[in-house]
Amino acid sequence: MTVEDWLAHSTADAERRGLSQLVPLLQTLARSTEALRAADAEFDHPTSADADKPAATMLAALLQSLGFELIATSGTARALQRIGIPVETVFKVTQGSPNVVDLIREGSINLIINTPLGRGARTDGYEIREAAIRNQIPCITTLAGASAVVQAIAQAQRVAPVALQDLHVAAEAHAAG
Repeated sequence: MTVEDWLAHSTADAERRGLSQLVPLLQTLARSTEALRAADAEFDHPTSADADKPAATMLAALLQSLGFELIATSGTARALQRIGIPVETVFKVTQGSPNVVDLIREGSINLIINTPLGRGARTDGYEIREAAIRNQIPCITTLAGASAVVQAIAQAQRVAPVALQDLHVAAEAHAAG
């Protein structure tokens, strides 16, 4: 999925779900993505595929606007910092400590978005996924999955949770009606 396709889909989905307040942010992020492309930014972070970087920066901005603190390795961190998104930089797994696996093990990570491409990234990705499973941390490995998760988080912050049992009682009352 291209950044433009993702943006069009996300904008339409946000409006459909009543999250129209996200649309201006999505449009700003699209302009930032174009600025990154115009600058021909070089990305060297193997845990987020280069082709995913523009859309990943949009998702990162949305997560940051939802209150998440972001952590990334050098290439992704530079891409995020170029468009004004605050991010903490950590080492790649193969570069030493502290790295994302260390942070997962110590309980500092709540959500992982990792779209690996290439042998080194896959090795790091394997260790990241293994640590995520052992520590029960959600780990998303596709951009489409990450987009769905970020939209769900945004929706969950807007809509109060309702117990399934309460929905059944309401449905029964309505059917009896």
